Amino acid sequence: MEVRGNEILVPVDFTLAAKYGVNNAINLANRLNTNIHLVNFIPPPDANKGKEKEEEYDFSEALRSSINLLKENQTKLTELVHEIDGSENIHSEIKMDKFARGIKKQLKNQNIGLIVMGLNGHLSIGDSLCQNKKANEIIRSGCPVLVCNENVNDFNQSNSIVVSMDEDSFLDDNFDKFLRISRNLFKKWYFVHVNHSNDKKTWSKSGIEQFLAKHQVKPTSVQIIESSDKEQAILEYADAKNAGCLAVNRHGKTSSFSDCKVEEIVSSGKFPVFIY
Repeated sequence: MEVRGNEILVPVDFTLAAKYGVNNAINLANRLNTNIHLVNFIPPPDANKGKEKEEEYDFSEALRSSINLLKENQTKLTELVHEIDGSENIHSEIKMDKFARGIKKQLKNQNIGLIVMGLNGHLSIGDSLCQNKKANEIIRSGCPVLVCNENVNDFNQSNSIVVSMDEDSFLDDNFDKFLRISRNLFKKWYFVHVNHSNDKKTWSKSGIEQFLAKHQVKPTSVQIIESSDKEQAILEYADAKNAGCLAVNRHGKTSSFSDCKVEEIVSSGKFPVFIY
């Protein structure tokens, strides 16, 4: 397993949704006693743009536009950091890079153990996780992702989590990475697996309990649910347990992000959602 640290990466685009991500990251960083990396990604000029349609493309003008945007965003980033209390553990920078590629470089070069993204349904950074064609690259980056909106419970008040589990080729690795940063955040851990009629594999309660024992996790409870609507079943179970947070595993080769529909869970407005 690739060993990661426990520092937090927060991509920011200065939307309201980005502030949700920053606020939740601050609460989480305080509990973990770790650092936050705020990064604004500016897409570089594309020298190949227009070639497919044989259109004339002014690369120099595009470059000037990118430089102006960089200067503008540097001012916004400075203002954002100044607004945050206890900013000594916050590092900020602007990178001229494509979003998914830039995230991968941050994971490679920094001590990142979690990515935090805000979401508000207006095509912000967090929304790109659910809608962008590069979502699979981000979601399978080997690092847990936390997606949150303005209605999620404050992390300082959360002491319970519902963890949805599915059979997956990378589950062991991804679960360990998730535990590394979340193990001490919650007192109550509720585990649930939703069996769908179309699933190629099903999971028994004893199977989950054996898996958790191998990872030295003592669950508050383990539940198997039969349902044709996995996301709704997960939300209803979390409601019943009065959970403060949700986690779903959707990283591996045998599960596709398009099948996860995590935006349905996030848009419920009740829970921050870890994707591990």
